[in-house]
Amino acid sequence: MRKIGFLVLALVLALGSLGIGYAKWTDQLVLNGTVNTGSVIVGILDEGTTDDGPNFLQQGGLLFPVNSPVDGTKDPRVVPQETPPFTTWVWVSPVDKNVASTISVNGETKGACAQGPTYYASVTETVDNAYPFYAPTINLSIANLGTVPVKIDAVVLNVISDPKGVLNCIVFAWTITPPGLSPVVGQGTLQDFKDAIGKWQIDPCDVMGIDLTEIFLECTPEDSDASFTITITASQWNEVQ
Repeated sequence: MRKIGFLVLALVLALGSLGIGYAKWTDQLVLNGTVNTGSVIVGILDEGTTDDGPNFLQQGGLLFPVNSPVDGTKDPRVVPQETPPFTTWVWVSPVDKNVASTISVNGETKGACAQGPTYYASVTETVDNAYPFYAPTINLSIANLGTVPVKIDAVVLNVISDPKGVLNCIVFAWTITPPGLSPVVGQGTLQDFKDAIGKWQIDPCDVMGIDLTEIFLECTPEDSDASFTITITASQWNEVQ
């Protein structure tokens, strides 16, 4: 009789354990997530140079070859407007000693910001017939076309061809206008220029203006060509808030 009592007790315990195991109710919650990453897109814009060449009349952004006497009269083939807006002429005498010229053009389209101008992936500058103490200025704008702040952290010179060392006889001067700030003026090497433009954050759709002057020193060799690229790298620059 004692054995039967133990067996019954064992069955009751087993059934009790079984009931506890199957009495657990469950439910589930789902967390749905979407991640959108930002973008780093920086563009550059050529806004002209200070020296399009010798012996030209300039009307707005249009240049007209000069065929006039030395006394400075306008080319008779070009007639200024008689009604507003009146034409303003800039006269460069045919006896001007400057025989060099500097032109710059935009490269591949990169994009725009809101209703602003189009920016590009590169700008090509061509200096012709340079001489000692020639100092053309190229006017540039760098814009943040992306969605996160950026800073310029590298400016690298890559010499493609320079058989007589022309580039060794060039120093740089600059006027940098950071977004929303007053212009900053400086002069020195390309590394100095990099340090100068790398001080400021450029927020999305903000623009940094750069007037970059190349100063040809007295050591500039005659009758030589040089070609190079200056690569400006901008990187993401924001902090976790």
